[in-house]
Amino acid sequence: MTKLITNILFFLGISAAANAQSAQWVVAPTQQSLSRFATELYKVKVGDKVGIMSAEGAMIVDAVADSISNISEGYAVALKKEKKRMRMLALIDETGKVTEIKDELYADANTYFAGGKMLVKNKKNKFGFINAEGKIAEPCQMSKSPELPASSEVSLS
Repeated sequence: MTKLITNILFFLGISAAANAQSAQWVVAPTQQSLSRFATELYKVKVGDKVGIMSAEGAMIVDAVADSISNISEGYAVALKKEKKRMRMLALIDETGKVTEIKDELYADANTYFAGGKMLVKNKKNKFGFINAEGKIAEPCQMSKSPELPASSEVSLS
């Protein structure tokens, strides 16, 4: 009886293996990683750069940033490393709308919005704030970073 059951399982296994299918990529993926950024948007890593891709596979933000922050108050910031600082390139909202930051501004460790503003530094390391349109809300005149409300969305990736 044991031999009969073994033979039946053996033939079922061969039959299943014969019907197995394999898949090949028509176009090989170029991303090293993919993670959810917002509804219908994904943060992708291509080489050592990151960008934003739609659920359909269209690149919303080309992979030119060194980092893109998490979303806070509906916005994230794309950053590019310049020497030892992170220059702010653009704001990205939850829908994928990109707003270029035209001023030469750098990120502090706190890359999140609080009360509609994000802390920034200028090239002279003076602190100020930008608004959700990427424009200066408070000029960069402070020598010390002000106290900011805590955010659970502070990390960069």
